[in-house]
Amino acid sequence: MKQVIMAALLLPALMGCGNEPAQEEQEGMEATEAPATPAKVDVPEAVSQAFAKQFPTCTDVVWEMEDGTEYEAEFKENGDPHSASYKADGSWIETETPMKREELPDPVLAAIDAGYAGQTVKEAEELRRPAGFFYEVEVEKDGHTQEVVFSADGAQVEAKAEDEEQGEEHED
Repeated sequence: MKQVIMAALLLPALMGCGNEPAQEEQEGMEATEAPATPAKVDVPEAVSQAFAKQFPTCTDVVWEMEDGTEYEAEFKENGDPHSASYKADGSWIETETPMKREELPDPVLAAIDAGYAGQTVKEAEELRRPAGFFYEVEVEKDGHTQEVVFSADGAQVEAKAEDEEQGEEHED
């Protein structure tokens, strides 16, 4: 009985989180182009339930495997793009929300200017993790890209160099 009630509660949330491509993606395609079909990911029930509980009003959900061990959902909530990653047991890893460089906190901007002078910020994201809020920026110079994570006070927490030719990431 408990499972039936849980299923009844989760079903509307899961139905609202379909795997349809975003409308703007469909509108940008030529009439002869078919939507790209991502490889089907078999998402564990624990992950589906955790996601539905955390993001009950999401739309346009697309699941993929990241690093072979994480399930990542790309979706929209209130029209804004997000991604959320989970372990196979349903444990939440992080949620990423894109943002503009100028929206980063002043201490993070100062840290970028001091430690990555002359590099271009290609992307910026707010990271929500169990340990708190962080900010990830992708910086680039001379074809070399690096992802750097900062705490809100501007302290560097992580850095990963990306080998663009190979699409690989390397911890620094």
